Amino acid sequence: MEATEYTNEIKNDLKRDIRRVEGIVESAERATKESARETMQDVKDVRNELKQLNREVDDKIKKALDNPLAN
Repeated sequence: MEATEYTNEIKNDLKRDIRRVEGIVESAERATKESARETMQDVKDVRNELKQLNREVDDKIKKALDNPLAN
């Protein structure tokens, strides 16, 4: 009986450890996915800002070329 109880205790301890590790892994995966989403959004925002800046610079260059004596 003692060996069976010991074996069951080990089995239960292993189950708890596995559940704990699964929880940690799931939490890390969620955090990683959220971080990746935030990073992708930041990249999109920067690209949009760059496009806007390019348009503004292009407009200023066009105005300067259209009327070089304005400045």
